[in-house]
Amino acid sequence: MILTDNFLYIHKGKTGGDKFHQLMNINKVFISSIRYQSYWPNELGQNINPNKHYEYWASRRLLGTVIDSLDIIFSFRKLSSWLLSFANHHLYDLYIDDSVALKHINAQLNKGLIPKHFMKNRIDSGVDIYDDWTWMFADSFWNTYHQIKVRPKFIRQEYLLKDFNNKVAIPYYNMALSEWTNTQINAFDKSDSPFKINDTETIYRNNPLWTKLEKELYNDEDS
Repeated sequence: MILTDNFLYIHKGKTGGDKFHQLMNINKVFISSIRYQSYWPNELGQNINPNKHYEYWASRRLLGTVIDSLDIIFSFRKLSSWLLSFANHHLYDLYIDDSVALKHINAQLNKGLIPKHFMKNRIDSGVDIYDDWTWMFADSFWNTYHQIKVRPKFIRQEYLLKDFNNKVAIPYYNMALSEWTNTQINAFDKSDSPFKINDTETIYRNNPLWTKLEKELYNDEDS
């Protein structure tokens, strides 16, 4: 989460938020506008601040009503790739050696479901993944979207530098980062990932808000 003179950036997990923080901290012009940020980079460039995923209302409690007059910027990612990234990040280490669990998780992912417990804590081995109550539709990830008063801007992970320049650097700072700027995402090695999305029709049907946003944001892939 980053608060500047003009906008509040909300880091949605697994959408390139660590890299957005890096971009905001590589130029003194950007840095001088930052009033607060949840950013503790480690030697790999990963943001290890435990509050980096503060949502809108948590940010408002921390920062006050000052954010009510600011633009809101979210990071975003296509649903199919986000589900896989989510599973690799939260579930891989816990269940990589459990073929029964992996089969069940894949079935749930292909319904567009994720374990709800990650909303407050990292998922741990005490979570019963076989209990239907454990799971929620991925649309819940955007539970604050309809609660904020202004229409947010979105930074697409797949076009991170382009969106950063067009929606942040140019309009707020009258400058743009070079096309050679490093925007490589610190990624999980997916070569042996057991998670697969095969039923894209179902995951999008079950998550209408994500579907709507994605259609709007990627209507022209060269936009």
